[in-house]
Formats: sequence, structure tokens, C-alpha cells
Amino acid sequence: MKKTVILGMVLALLASSAWAQFDGRGWGQGDRPMPQGQRQQGFGPHHGQGFHQGQEFGGALLFADEIGLTDAQRDKIETLMIEHRLAMVDIKAEARKAQIKVKAIMRDVDTPESDVMRAIDGAARAKSEIAKAKYAHRKQCREILTPEQQDKLDELRLERRKMRFEDRPGKGSPRGRRSGR
Repeated sequence: MKKTVILGMVLALLASSAWAQFDGRGWGQGDRPMPQGQRQQGFGPHHGQGFHQGQEFGGALLFADEIGLTDAQRDKIETLMIEHRLAMVDIKAEARKAQIKVKAIMRDVDTPESDVMRAIDGAARAKSEIAKAKYAHRKQCREILTPEQQDKLDELRLERRKMRFEDRPGKGSPRGRRSGR
């Protein structure tokens, strides 16, 4: 019975970890064209400011021209993004450490169930810190925008979300290919 409970917890933890890796933006985001005037930097299709610039805040910098960001607003958002990225390194490292501890504790069949549960709770708390930090960053960046810019950004994000939905394989376009290719 104890092995079944532990196996169930391991499967639940693995499933939640896999689900947490999918952030709702969809798969294959490297296929999207980069904004005009930007070039890709870094290693691979998902690195560098051409792809990730503004992603923590739903693309405010990606749509900078469309929503009419001023230079001062861009500078503030870029500063917040750097601070956020630096903080996220530590937060994600703590979450990863907590996951490793859970796996190590679960390998030992003699570990008391209360210790396993405590480790799982710690890992869940560490994961929740990631979501809290993302929310706080998004809120800080939104406060920099005017109400009109916020509305325009929301509209552009909705359009992009609809296009992504329509361009999914098997949905809305022949054989899952993006239209215009």
C-alpha cells in the first residue's frame, strides 16, 4: 500500500512538473517572425532578444511601436525585465533544488511519509514562487503603460493568440501548415 501511495505521488509530481513546463504560449514558437529591426542573438532559435524580448510581459516590447511606447517607458520595462530575469535565476534554482530533494527522498523507501509530504509541499511552494514572481513582474510592467496602451496591448495579444490557435496542426489551416508559406 505504501509503495502504491508513493508511486501515485511520484506520478502526480511528474505530471504537474510536465504541465508546469508548458506555459500556454504553445509549442514551436521559434517559427514566429522577429519584429522588424531586431536580429536574433544567442544560441538556437529560442535565445536572444529577437525571440524573448518582452516575453515575460506578454510582448510589450515586441509591440512597442504598435502601442506607442516612449523611450522612457522602454527603458523602464527593459530595466524591470533585467531585474526580473536575475531574480528568476535564483527562484528557479530553488524550485529545481526542491524537486531534486523530493526525488531523493522518494527513492528511500524507509523515509517517513511525513518527510515525503513535507518535501512535496516545499517543492510546490518553490514552484508557486515562480508564478508569483511572474505575476508581480507583469503587474509592474503594466503599471508603466497608459490605460490606452494597456488596451491596445491586450488587443494585440488577443489577435496573436487567435492566430496561434488557428495555425495549430490540424486546426484552421490545411495539414497544419501556416498560411502564407
